[in-house]
Amino acid sequence: MIIGLIAGTSGDSLTIELKKAGYKVALITGKAGEPGESEADFCLTCDLSQHQVIIDYFLELKVDKVIFGTGHYKAINLLPELQRNKITTNLEEKTFNLVKDKIKFKSLIDKAGVLTPRYFTFNTKDEVLGNIENIPFPCVVKSSTDLIQPAKVYSPNRLLELTQVLESRGSGILVEEFINGSDCTVAVSNDGNAISDYGVIYYCKAKEYNLEGFEGANANFLPQLLEEKICTLSKELVSLVGIKGLVRVDYIVQANQIFVLEINAIMVTGYNGSAYPFFEEKNIDIAKIMVDTSLVLIGEH
Repeated sequence: MIIGLIAGTSGDSLTIELKKAGYKVALITGKAGEPGESEADFCLTCDLSQHQVIIDYFLELKVDKVIFGTGHYKAINLLPELQRNKITTNLEEKTFNLVKDKIKFKSLIDKAGVLTPRYFTFNTKDEVLGNIENIPFPCVVKSSTDLIQPAKVYSPNRLLELTQVLESRGSGILVEEFINGSDCTVAVSNDGNAISDYGVIYYCKAKEYNLEGFEGANANFLPQLLEEKICTLSKELVSLVGIKGLVRVDYIVQANQIFVLEINAIMVTGYNGSAYPFFEEKNIDIAKIMVDTSLVLIGEH
C-alpha cells in the first residue's frame, strides 16, 4: 500500500519509519532536495499551492491516505481538497486550526484558567501604536498563524516594524509579555484512544533557531515533581483542545510557575532542525511515535 506524505523537514524520518512499517511512500516536496526525497518510493516536487497537481498525483498512484508531518500553511490549505477527493488524513481541520491560531488558543486556555504570559492582540500597526504605552518592554511579537518566527523586541520602533510586516501579510498580531525563565517542551500523542506524554525535554526553540532578541535563552533542568506537573498539564491541555496526533507543548518556567506558551499542532520530527536529537538522547524514537499515531488516525492500525 502507498501512503501519501507531506512533511517538509520531517520527510526523512517519517519516510523511513513508514517504510519500516511496510508501506510505500509517495512524498510531496515543495522544493528539490528536501529531506526524504532519496528515501521515498515516489516523489513529486511542486509548489504546495498547486492543489490539483498534487491531487492528480495521489489519485494516479491510488493513494487514499495521506499523513501530514508539517503544519506549513501551504500544506494545510490542501486539507479541504483532500477531503473533497475522499482522501483520509491524520488531521482534523477544526482542532488543528484552533491550536494553530495562537490568538484563539491563548484565549481558550486563558478562559480555562491556565497560566500563560499576559498578552495583547491586534490586527493593525495603528492599533499597536494606539496601545504602545500599555505594552511592557521587552516583549515577544508573534504571528497568530506562524507567518514569521517569534521575536523578542526591546523598543517601540522594532515592535512597529514587525507589526507592519504582519499586517501586510494579513496575520493577526500577538504581543506577549516576556517571561525571563527556563524553556522546556513535552511531546504528547493522542490517537483517539489514549493520550500519552513522553517526558519533559529541555529543548529551547529560541536558542536552537537563533531567534531575534533571545540571546541567553536557556533550558535548565527542573525538579522531578515539577516535571511530573508539567507532563500532567500537557495531557490535560491536549484533552481540553481535543487535538489528535503528535503535538509539542511549549513552556517557560519561572520560580516554579509554569507558563504555557503554545501547542505546536504537528510536531516536527526530522533528523535535523527539530527536537529529534533531544528525544534520541532519552532513547525515544519520536518519529516512530509520530508514524504509529498517524497510522491509527488514518485507520491503518
